Amino acid sequence: MPTASSIPDKDIFLDELTETQTIPVSPDLPALLLNRERVRMVFSHQRDQAIFTDWRIIVAAQTRGGDMSYFSYPYARVQYFGIEAPELGAASSRLTFAFSDGTRLRLGLCSPVDMHKVSLLVEHHAM
Repeated sequence: MPTASSIPDKDIFLDELTETQTIPVSPDLPALLLNRERVRMVFSHQRDQAIFTDWRIIVAAQTRGGDMSYFSYPYARVQYFGIEAPELGAASSRLTFAFSDGTRLRLGLCSPVDMHKVSLLVEHHAM
């Protein structure tokens, strides 16, 4: 099973992500998913991915050394989340998630995001 090569900083930022309609190509993904966990949304840029599942966000990012690191951010640990955009549904926006341990995950998106779908995923488990 893949393991993270380093502990993430308190602020994680992935930029220039685009939503893709296909299942992530990472061959390690099946080993990361729990029983009955399904992928709901995927945003990617080159080898970096933010994978929204039924219960969490999985961040798969390439390290400076070329290895892949994987971190899991459960929706149940979300304290708050928001969207920063010129207008809702804009092609360029930033999603920010704050977690109970103080970590913030920021996703810079280059494609419109279905904020209602994201809200439903998070609120079902966090609120």
